[in-house]
Amino acid sequence: MRSTLVRLPPWRDGSRLDGWEDDTLGLVMGVLDALVLGLLLPALLYVLELPVAVARSVFGSRGWVEAACRWPAEIRITWRTDRGRRRQVADEIAERLARGYERLTPDDTELVAMTKPPGTDDLAV
Repeated sequence: MRSTLVRLPPWRDGSRLDGWEDDTLGLVMGVLDALVLGLLLPALLYVLELPVAVARSVFGSRGWVEAACRWPAEIRITWRTDRGRRRQVADEIAERLARGYERLTPDDTELVAMTKPPGTDDLAV
């Protein structure tokens, strides 16, 4: 469980990698496609979005709380809350997570994202 003021921009995977052909020109074009769309374009977007994320953390009134589970499968849950309540919200969420996944979001806190827990596709709704 962690609370932060900075939420770094995501790395965007733009690589298509489906244009590779059997001939040399197709191979070269596929490598260029992977290089430009898979590395250079995502890196450029990251560099452009990074100052915005840092400025938002300096001047903004919101903070982030993130819970992560890495075993048996990775699950990440992210909340947005008031800057001054981050640690209090993180403690409250940790207590709620110890009891399960129901009613995780405290008052005045917004659930931003949650990885789908493994095995939930088999459950009847």
